[in-house]
Amino acid sequence: MFKVRERLHGKLLRYSTVLAASAVVVATAAACNASGGGSKSNGSAPPLQFGICCAWGATWSYNPYTAFFPGVGNDFVLQTLAMQNPPKLTNLIPQLADKWTTTGDTITAHIRAGAKWSDGTALTSTDVLDTILLNGTNGNVLWNDITDVTAPSANEISVKIRKGVPAQQTLIDLLTQTRPFPASVYGKYVTPGLKAQLLSYYNEEATNPSAAAKSPAKTTMTKIFSSVVKASPKNLLGDGPYKLITMNTQQAKLVKSDNYYNAAKISVPEVTYVNGQQTDVLYGDLTSGRLDFSNVYLPEPIAQKFTHTPNSQVALPPSFEYAMYFNSAKYPLSITKVRQALAYAMPRKDMIDAAYGTTNPGGVIENHPDGLDPGVEKVWLTKQQINSLNKYPHDLGKATALLKSAGFKQNGKQWIMPNGKPFTLSFEVNSATTDIITSFKAASSALSNFGIKSEVTAVPGTKQTADQQGGDFEIGQGFPNNLNPIAEIEGVLGQGNNFTSLGNYKGQKGIGYGPTVDVPGQGKVNVPTTIDKQAHSTPPGPQMAKLAWSWAQLVNRDVPFLQYGNKVYQFSFTTTHYKNWPSLKDPLWNLIAYNMNGGFVHAQEEGYIQPR
Repeated sequence: MFKVRERLHGKLLRYSTVLAASAVVVATAAACNASGGGSKSNGSAPPLQFGICCAWGATWSYNPYTAFFPGVGNDFVLQTLAMQNPPKLTNLIPQLADKWTTTGDTITAHIRAGAKWSDGTALTSTDVLDTILLNGTNGNVLWNDITDVTAPSANEISVKIRKGVPAQQTLIDLLTQTRPFPASVYGKYVTPGLKAQLLSYYNEEATNPSAAAKSPAKTTMTKIFSSVVKASPKNLLGDGPYKLITMNTQQAKLVKSDNYYNAAKISVPEVTYVNGQQTDVLYGDLTSGRLDFSNVYLPEPIAQKFTHTPNSQVALPPSFEYAMYFNSAKYPLSITKVRQALAYAMPRKDMIDAAYGTTNPGGVIENHPDGLDPGVEKVWLTKQQINSLNKYPHDLGKATALLKSAGFKQNGKQWIMPNGKPFTLSFEVNSATTDIITSFKAASSALSNFGIKSEVTAVPGTKQTADQQGGDFEIGQGFPNNLNPIAEIEGVLGQGNNFTSLGNYKGQKGIGYGPTVDVPGQGKVNVPTTIDKQAHSTPPGPQMAKLAWSWAQLVNRDVPFLQYGNKVYQFSFTTTHYKNWPSLKDPLWNLIAYNMNGGFVHAQEEGYIQPR
């Protein structure tokens, strides 16, 4: 799972990951034939065939500031200062930084001894500083947290925390959102006055976003970033455990870098990173044993076939949530009892079984619809709190009672709304997410049989996003996911999806929930602005747990969105060429689910995944 920065109207959502990758996999992800693997490398060990579900196109760039930068570069070739280790928000695994300190309003990270670029030159604070400055020209989340950044020494980077921003949040953003790029390549774009312009812009942006967007500093930042994007390096100079040797439309060849600071612990000498193009080809390579590792979604027939492949295993760590968003601004979804009735009427088990089967399934039912995925829920809520939540089991009797109490009537097999019109619903879904289409069709069929005539409309992702953020939908889709429990719910109820006041969808209702609602433990508040503020100003600890419970109760009570399932990664692997994989219950699989490349590297550093 590749970590990305997700833009929100000039801001950036914290701790974000690629949420939709596994959903899109079913329709778009694939891999080319890996049967050419098996050639010897570094003596006796064959290249490990890494068959990945998600493809890169015919055009790519070794410039990480472009949209064409290949995911293979992340963590295999270019590392962050540290990476998060779920499910706890504050668990950090050192990478290029080996230690860090917080003193007053200053955080200082120390670059580990022996950190080098793949050409043998030392990685220094200049590389890190230049990267942070250039990241600021494109709105990196760290710049919402800081008022200065300096390099006190050749192996230290320091930032000053913006007033009101939790130190732990700034630390996480500094370490996990900073992936250094070589100053030898990108340093020439750092102009003498760039830092001053960045500080001017972000200080103004914190209090007056509209003015900041029109400022001279913004103009300078945009000009510099435009120049950076045009850079076209001929190769990828990295600091990670592997060097990218060759890359084409079929595969990328990665060879162990002897200059990596932990090279002695890297057991896999070479990785053939297979490009996803045709799912059927990938399935053939997987079930024939030619692939050593894959994250591709396994439909029921393939899952059953793979269980009979010699030396095969499937690890099933949880990843992210699947949810349907209700448009609370549209009648009758504006009625809380109607949304509650729909929660009872949705056949969540059938929806999951239809999309993911029962053999090593790629999804499980959500038992506690409260806006939090199970791992985060267990960290921030008590067992007593979790057990008190409404599980909304499939119960048409309760759905019927709720609808009748809201003034709905039945005319034969058809539900009639209080305004005298038939109750009908439309699901709008991204046409590339065929597993979600399958789940929504199961839900639509069940609702139609219940008397609510429903249909599923599949549209291109750009239209689905625009319709949902613009409020032109009835039931949509989403992927709430974050190790920060408040930010996880904010991703749906905050201004990115709900009563947006900034950006392209300014003035649009989005999912139209609220905006003023009586929130448990908080009283009547403006939901989008309040949860946005809390998500960005609450440090990990008792207050975060208190607010997490407050928002979880709200979601469970009012059902502005319904989690129907939790995605499970199907990490298929064979022990034919490589042994000592983590056991199926090892927490390392949770890390690999959260950060696939980084977790795969860390597993080797812990002594796993060794050639036979």
